Amino acid sequence: MTSFKQMMHRLSGHYKGKDLSTLTLLAIFDTEDPSIINAIPREEFLARVNDMKRKLGLPVNARTGPEVAERRAERIARTPTFKHDECSIAFPRKQFDRNLYVHLSGCRPGTAGQPPIPVKASSKFCRSKEACENCQKWVRKVAEGASLETPGAGWVPSRDQVLGVAARVRAALPGTFGDVELYPRCRAGSPKRRSPKRRSRRREAARERGKPPK
Repeated sequence: MTSFKQMMHRLSGHYKGKDLSTLTLLAIFDTEDPSIINAIPREEFLARVNDMKRKLGLPVNARTGPEVAERRAERIARTPTFKHDECSIAFPRKQFDRNLYVHLSGCRPGTAGQPPIPVKASSKFCRSKEACENCQKWVRKVAEGASLETPGAGWVPSRDQVLGVAARVRAALPGTFGDVELYPRCRAGSPKRRSPKRRSRRREAARERGKPPK
């Protein structure tokens, strides 16, 4: 429903002289019921909307269609992911810390010192909109020394990375992971160390002459 409204807003701005009265959800799907419209698979929804746009002589978004969906699926299949045996979710390397945080807590991390925000919509990494208890148990095993190596994994995060995310979750939601100790050597999300400042040539020359630098 939202994407259709956004599309109509764009079309009305670009094609002010075009009659768009027949480009409606009722004309395309024989219904305007949000529960029915939102339940239509995205590929089918886009295909039917594009068919109506072609009939009206309107351009079709080149980024949609079965070919694009197939290429997207192939790209996802080639992306290396990490998955352990106790959960069905596979994590790609990109944004691993954030996605694991949401998965372990059922919340999005707060910003500017704000508390975490419970997720309101199901997503790939938090389908039930609740914290994954199986992965919380897995984190406890990792903290106790369990190996992160998993047969078939495209890549493997470091122990410090996993425990760092867990430490952030516990800091925001005390009591998470029970009483297991979470002491990663480098906490995930912590600022990087700054490189030492370079001394200026003038100060170095003064130091070599034995004079105190100004």
